Amino acid sequence: MKEILFNLALIDLNNFCKINSIDYTNSHLIKNGRGFKYSLVNNNTNKTIVSVLFTKSSTPIHYVEK
Repeated sequence: MKEILFNLALIDLNNFCKINSIDYTNSHLIKNGRGFKYSLVNNNTNKTIVSVLFTKSSTPIHYVEK
């Protein structure tokens, strides 16, 4: 189940970045703490680019870091 959520988060964040013209090249996916929050992180600066939070009662929530 963990691998399925990890892959789903990666696909969802890649699509979100493409739709919103966010540069996500040279990045990797990490899981943030407890719960179901995943983030794309830049390999060079280790800063978060975008995040997604999966919940039981709503659609995925996206966060864009600036």
